[in-house]
Amino acid sequence: MHYIYRTDSRHISWLYLFLGGFLIGVFAMNIWRNLFLQDMELLNAASLSRLRYLEVDGGSFFLYVLKERIGTAFLLCVLATTYIGIYAVSFFAFWMGTMAGVFLSVASIRYGLKGIALIAAGILPQYLLLVPACIMLMSWCYQLSAALYHPEKAADFRYGTKKQYLMRKAAQFLVILGIIIIGSAMESYINPMLLSAFLITAPALYTFGKVVNKTAGIFPAKARIGDRPAINAFADFLAAFLNITFYHNSFYQVMDVRV
Repeated sequence: MHYIYRTDSRHISWLYLFLGGFLIGVFAMNIWRNLFLQDMELLNAASLSRLRYLEVDGGSFFLYVLKERIGTAFLLCVLATTYIGIYAVSFFAFWMGTMAGVFLSVASIRYGLKGIALIAAGILPQYLLLVPACIMLMSWCYQLSAALYHPEKAADFRYGTKKQYLMRKAAQFLVILGIIIIGSAMESYINPMLLSAFLITAPALYTFGKVVNKTAGIFPAKARIGDRPAINAFADFLAAFLNITFYHNSFYQVMDVRV
């Protein structure tokens, strides 16, 4: 019970560090706004336009993503074998929060609520696996560093021999790597299709939303058959929904509208 409590306390401290980093990222974004929005051109319309119809070589992209993910994991593992391993894990949680704060702020400033949807389209579905794998990796590194340099904090080190402990840690690391590999495959083969579909449909959804806002309050509750603005708005609504172009006069003739 005491070990479970310490584990939960450690995870909560990482959550606080992540949230603190998130706030720092938001503040940094507002302080150096020109750097992120103009000089770096982060998430600008031109880059998203290129992504919209970009054909991704899944195999090459998978190798690139896997190299980045595995490289980060191994770097954290190497740091875990040093005296600063515990502090490296804490800094990693803080840094991830900072990056999340910067990207979410940029997306929100550029595109409003649609920016949050853009971020969601960019991280799903792979982050459903990568986030748990990240937490598992951080716990793994913390426990290893604690066992090497802070035995009083390593509760799991007391069970079994040193060889059994190392075998257990090796098996855990292989599981973490497996999850990272699956998440990287999802990021390389599934996410590009979802992100491309989102970028293609987003303008139509934006038009759809504008028309809905425009017709709210006048259709159908207050619209009359002879109300030309209401009929125009409804025609635009259909046009946005069906992704076609309406000519209002033709629409009146077909629908036998009295104007």
